[in-house]
Amino acid sequence: MVTPDFGRSDAWHFSFVTKYLLGQSLHRGELPVWNSTMGGGFPLIGEGQIGVFYLPNLILFRLFDVVVAYNLALIVAMLMLGWGMYVWLRLMRYSSLPSLIAAITLSLSGMVIAQLPHIALIQGFSLLPWIAAVTLWFSQKQTIARVALWALLVSQQLLAGFPQATFITILFVSCYYLWLIKDYHQKLISIIWYLAAAAISLGLSAIQLFPSWEFLSQSTAAGGLDPQTASYFSYPLKHLITLIVPMALGNPKVGSYPAFTDFDGSIFWENVGGIGPVPMTLCILYLIFLLQNKKRLPFFYLTALISLLLMLGKYSPLYLIYSFFPFNLFRVPSRFIWTFIPIILILATEAWTR
Repeated sequence: MVTPDFGRSDAWHFSFVTKYLLGQSLHRGELPVWNSTMGGGFPLIGEGQIGVFYLPNLILFRLFDVVVAYNLALIVAMLMLGWGMYVWLRLMRYSSLPSLIAAITLSLSGMVIAQLPHIALIQGFSLLPWIAAVTLWFSQKQTIARVALWALLVSQQLLAGFPQATFITILFVSCYYLWLIKDYHQKLISIIWYLAAAAISLGLSAIQLFPSWEFLSQSTAAGGLDPQTASYFSYPLKHLITLIVPMALGNPKVGSYPAFTDFDGSIFWENVGGIGPVPMTLCILYLIFLLQNKKRLPFFYLTALISLLLMLGKYSPLYLIYSFFPFNLFRVPSRFIWTFIPIILILATEAWTR
């Protein structure tokens, strides 16, 4: 699956190329540590988006032709995203039908379909609902098995090759975990368990983290990005309409959506949520119900608000945060939509249930 971007294609000119080299190496029984045909030589394994140690990549690109493997990898990622959302909602005690509809809505949303050219991004974020689900399970009882499963999932997300996905995921699930721990006398012990799980996940990912860190140290972004670059590709508030009508501001297929250089850095596939009117209506009606009955806003409404403020980037009152570590390590604040949309679907499921 190849989709043109503006000028060049991230899929054709980068993602498929690196996966092709990965497939060639695996079929020879090697790891793509160094490639001598790129420039004067290139540390391919250090450019983490190749996803060498991500288990679906290792299996698919070893067993299949690279074209088949590439498309299967996208399908697996979409299935994992939807399946993870379903498991998470079921663990939260929602019934099967609304959980299934929310899972399908997420995996086929505009947020996902428009990002299919970016395979490492899709693979990384496909593990977000799984990590959230295991965080919920882990918060109920801290055991070695649950620590190991959480650490394995986080390490696999890191090994998928899109560190920003892990940054956004950990930022969310850390707050989620602290909220889930209701017994304040056990909170300190629970935090120690959580930190131990995080340390194990880093250890499991070290085979990729060390070469990537060395690669980063040789790049111009080694000290982090300047605030203007870190906040570029922010989410314009008017883009909220695309949650309901994905093409409301234009369609890049026919050139009616402005190029990002003419749209203050706004880019279609980073901004379009596309979950339709039903989830948004349910979410808003439930919010009105809570406010009318003077009930305390639940954790997920507050998290949705924070996610939205982070998505807005340079348009947000929180814009200064992109001047500081670790927020200044990444571009595209719009990618906080990957926590915003699942939370909206959780709230819609809650409204349906009530």
